[in-house]
Amino acid sequence: MHRGAGSAVGALPCRPWRLLSFVRRRCGRRHPTSLYALAEDGLTIAMADHSPATSLLADQRAARKFVSERFTINNRDIIDAHHLAFSALASAISSRVGVEVSATSPAIEGQMALIAQFAIGVEHCESAIAEGLYAQAAALMKQQLETIAAVEEYRRGNRKEKVTPNIGKSLSRGLGELYGKLNEISHPSRHNIAKNIVLQQAGGKSGANIVVQYNGDLARELYGQHVYLIQMVVRMVDILFSNVYGAGISWQEKQWCGDSQMVLVKSGLIRVDPAAQGKDADWVRSISPQPL
Repeated sequence: MHRGAGSAVGALPCRPWRLLSFVRRRCGRRHPTSLYALAEDGLTIAMADHSPATSLLADQRAARKFVSERFTINNRDIIDAHHLAFSALASAISSRVGVEVSATSPAIEGQMALIAQFAIGVEHCESAIAEGLYAQAAALMKQQLETIAAVEEYRRGNRKEKVTPNIGKSLSRGLGELYGKLNEISHPSRHNIAKNIVLQQAGGKSGANIVVQYNGDLARELYGQHVYLIQMVVRMVDILFSNVYGAGISWQEKQWCGDSQMVLVKSGLIRVDPAAQGKDADWVRSISPQPL
């Protein structure tokens, strides 16, 4: 599930190890580690298998795989919660593909486009957290929060084009606090936080590492919040579909989302206020398999 991305060599006619022989034949050159091609031959300059770049990339992929395996072992519960929540979102969106909409508006089109954008980015965010790319994951989650806030602004009728959504006004106070925490993790100016993410200690010495390090507490917190954001979007899809199609998401989709929510509640990653009032609170209770 959390495999590292494969390497890519742009615009090459074949694999690097085959390209080496190809370039040697075309250019009459031999070099132990690099591939050089004349511009008039229309070839791309690329590095061979044992360059410093490919060696570092291999080390980074191996580290991400190791971190991902540790994360999976330690967090099977919230990985299941992620699968349930995303299944609810994927099923709801897929069920409406090709369904004709009788009446639409810029607000409806905007919400649909943003929800689709959110769904496309879920896998990238999940993989970044699981593989130890915590600063990058926090930046992606900030974008997810901004997307959710923009959907909410469309729903309320106060969305302004080409303006970053106002997290503080568009979302609840708790999510505004989450946005602030994500900003601290992803922002390069926060030296202490950035140092803790990549710090490595060995032999009495410490320094920044250029491969990922596993931080179990941070990974679990980020992943749980990521799952919660998916659950929020499922709620938004339910409201949107009720307005557009006359019916919200299915009972099965609500059950998946409710089961996912209970996992986060039992794990202590989120807390639902039993005294909360309003439509959102009522919806949360309606999908919960147990009293909150």
